[in-house]
Amino acid sequence: MHYLRTIYNPPAYQGAKKKRKYFEGWYHKHVSADGQHAISVIGGISHNENKESQAFIQIIDGESGRTAWIPFLAEAFVACPRSYDVWIGNNHFHSRGLTVDVSNDEITFKADLEYNNLTDLQNRSLFQPGIMGWYRFVPRMECYHGIVSLDHQVSGTITIDDTTVNMDGGYGYMEKDWGRSMPNSWIWFQTNYFTDARASIMFSLADIPWMSSSFPGFLAICHTGETQQRFTTYNGAKISAISVGDTNVRVEFVNDTHVLTVDAQSSASGTLLAPQHGSMV
Repeated sequence: MHYLRTIYNPPAYQGAKKKRKYFEGWYHKHVSADGQHAISVIGGISHNENKESQAFIQIIDGESGRTAWIPFLAEAFVACPRSYDVWIGNNHFHSRGLTVDVSNDEITFKADLEYNNLTDLQNRSLFQPGIMGWYRFVPRMECYHGIVSLDHQVSGTITIDDTTVNMDGGYGYMEKDWGRSMPNSWIWFQTNYFTDARASIMFSLADIPWMSSSFPGFLAICHTGETQQRFTTYNGAKISAISVGDTNVRVEFVNDTHVLTVDAQSSASGTLLAPQHGSMV
């Protein structure tokens, strides 16, 4: 029963019965109304191969590339079994917003945010419960991916050290990953900041380990207005062009009816801690 309840509800906590070589994390991205600030917060839990566990909060400033990592005792992590509702100490992560108040030698960070008009994934079905499609049912994959909201409105404030950012009228995005390890290598892209439309685009391209081998897998989704187009390994889409440089990436996805071309430039970069066999390294 627990398996069915979680498999058809990807945003909810999947790892209640996992205590070794496991991680789960929720990614909240926020862009201010003027596009000048892009601040992401990740909350999660990890268990390494020795059953040593810790909860964590990670902060990423997309404009400066600054990152900060705040560990917690595993006992600080509390998750609702039926919906996305997670506490890490006094910090609250859920599908309608977040409240975070943390500090260490690197950073003092506070966020009190509310989300409205969430955009769910369309075309869910018995055999495609989420963005991974039928791959969600493949056993022993090292990493699973879920979408919580492709686009939503943000209100509230974020304070980093002595600087407070007003996020009223801003843009939000939420996703999550869980499993044992992130892929060996991957490219990930997401944006929902457009000056003339409410739209959201994300893609992930990765070398995915499975059993004793690996395979290249990708998923991309473009949401514009009321329509969503998926370009994924499991629905027969193809990558017709790809170019990756030190500061840019260009990828072209093709399905039976549409072409999605992403041409992106990078600015500052930072260090992202990612799981390997449950250890955040």
